Amino acid sequence: MRHSKQLKRSYCILILLGALNTNAKTIETMATLGGYIKSDLDGKNASFISSEDTQINFIGALGKNGARQIIFGFNLPSLNGKFKSAVVEFDMRKQDATSSFPWFNIDAYGFTHKPTIDDLYIGPLDQTKVLLANDLMSNQWTQNGETIQIDVTDYLNKLYRGRTTSEENFYIRLNPDDPDGDLSTGDMREGNFARYRPLIGTKENKSSAILKILTD
Repeated sequence: MRHSKQLKRSYCILILLGALNTNAKTIETMATLGGYIKSDLDGKNASFISSEDTQINFIGALGKNGARQIIFGFNLPSLNGKFKSAVVEFDMRKQDATSSFPWFNIDAYGFTHKPTIDDLYIGPLDQTKVLLANDLMSNQWTQNGETIQIDVTDYLNKLYRGRTTSEENFYIRLNPDDPDGDLSTGDMREGNFARYRPLIGTKENKSSAILKILTD
């Protein structure tokens, strides 16, 4: 099942519904927070790399450079109208969006605390975070240049309704759902390389990830 395409259709419907309401407004916010959690292929020796210090465009196994997973975040905007829906989107690379035969998919989780190395996760369902999208990316269906969308309507609706001053930001983690939590034990046809390449942040520190909130 192609989750990203389903989300695209869902978001188009939301936009059409919004167009029927002349008071509807879309608020757009670029990702300005986050970075990489870098580790050994088995998840040990984790460290955090700020988005200010590197491009954010790899998830998975990177050979002798270990494993990387992405965390990116947004400053939550104030809303003048009633919250209706929300989606986060970003693009995959136009070439080699998936490379070196990744045998794992990528899941998306949401949280509000400042990221640390304790947020590293390699494996199936993480009970400590809110699952936003299961199998968001897959070697079976993710395409070069594809726009990936994550429906965050339910998550942000709850967050805005119960929002406190400590919840001014929200983060999304994109991590491998490797079955045994160890990226050194999978299909290594290209020497410990197996990765996805979303364009979350560039070397110029410009974000390509955007949060779109529809209000009434």
